[in-house]
Formats: sequence, C-alpha cells, structure tokens
Amino acid sequence: MSRVLDGGAQGVILRDVNTRAQAEAIVSACRFPPMGKRSVMGLGPALGYRAVPLSELNPKLNAETAVIVMLETAEGIENCEAIAAVDGIDVLLIGSGDLTTDLGIPVRSTIRGYAPLTKAAACRMHKRVLGVGGIRHNTVLQGELIALGARFVIAGTDTNYVLAGARQDTIARYARSR
Repeated sequence: MSRVLDGGAQGVILRDVNTRAQAEAIVSACRFPPMGKRSVMGLGPALGYRAVPLSELNPKLNAETAVIVMLETAEGIENCEAIAAVDGIDVLLIGSGDLTTDLGIPVRSTIRGYAPLTKAAACRMHKRVLGVGGIRHNTVLQGELIALGARFVIAGTDTNYVLAGARQDTIARYARSR
C-alpha cells in the first residue's frame, strides 16, 4: 500500500476487510504518524516534487490520501460499525457482487436488506462516506442507495462504457449501411 501511495496514488481501495483489526492495520500502513506508521517520504509525486517542511508533510498527505475499505462478506457487514470507528478510514464500500455471493442472495435483496441500512447508520455516526460498488445499469437502485446516504457509487467500469459505445457505434453504422 505504501509503495503505490509513495508512487503518487491519491488513495487505495482494499478488498475483503472483515474486522476492526484489519482496518487498523490498513490505517497503520497508509497513514503517517500520528495516525499510522507509514514511513516519511522524500520528494515525490504526491508533493509535486517540492520540499515540504516535515511539520506540514504528514498532515498534508494524511488529509490528501483516501483510504477506502471494502466490506464484501457477512462478517464485514456485521463488523461495519467497529470498522467505521477506526480513525483514518474514509469510505466503507459495499462490494455488492462479492457480498451477494457470500450471502447466496440476489443484489437487490442485499441492498434492500440490512447491509446498507446498517452501514449507512455506522457511516453517519463516525462521519465516514458510504460507498456501493457493483450496481450497474440500474439507476433506480442507484437512486435508492444515494437516498440512504451513499456518496461513492461505482455504477460501471471504463471497459463497460467503452464496449457500450462500441456497440452503439456498430449498430448505427449497420443501420446507415442498409
């Protein structure tokens, strides 16, 4: 984690976080003291290759780094309040596909069930962002999630959008050629 952050990434998304202890270890690796134990870096892309006084370096980079943990199992959802309580976590992201696989139920059942309600309350209480991934092409469900408080919604991927555009272009070209 620190290697990608030192290389200029502005944040990390870590999958399959199930316990407070895992969340604490992630914060320790991704945050500078006093929040974590990430090693102080020298000049680098996150600083625009400029010298920054040490007294400003850690607070600046801690504030500018997003730490996003994914809850993708029943265990993670059950522990969401404890995970949300960890200082240094910015976003709790429901990984809908993996969660529904773990629970053995359809996505819509999970979203309308306890998972987002529990997470939304925990996020509000601890001032964390609620996120949901894996909800593609369903604007009604996305709207429901936003109404619950989701502010980080992964509604698709660049690959899906490129493929959809290519399909539209192919259909349009075929229609014009007839």
